[in-house]
Amino acid sequence: MKRILILTCLIIAMLLTLTGCSKDVDIIDYIDLAKPVELVIREKADTNSLHNLKIIMLTTEDPRLSELIKWSTKNSNDWNPTPASYIMQDAYISQGDFHLSYYRTGGIVINYKDKEGKWNQVMKKIKPDEFEFIFK
Repeated sequence: MKRILILTCLIIAMLLTLTGCSKDVDIIDYIDLAKPVELVIREKADTNSLHNLKIIMLTTEDPRLSELIKWSTKNSNDWNPTPASYIMQDAYISQGDFHLSYYRTGGIVINYKDKEGKWNQVMKKIKPDEFEFIFK
């Protein structure tokens, strides 16, 4: 009986996590514009599906950082918590405790530590070409 109760509680907790309320996340709250932001772009290197990683440090002079801030302001609502693991992103943006993964298939996943020191992971579906400015 005790085992069934524990299992039921675990299932309910998982369902609440998966169906949790959406969050507002504005990138500007989690990065310091006075410091560079790292952009990593995954480029296909050959027919064996190997990839090269192109690393760029974005500063306030880089138009991609300005576009990122504008995009973030317009898209700060409706981020959904997600417990899943995500790999092989097409582009990765990070600084300190903030990490954004972009997938050209139309998704963005953000991992960040909030003001209370708690780690969060949220995702949002976007139009596949909506974030392409990061590659220019």
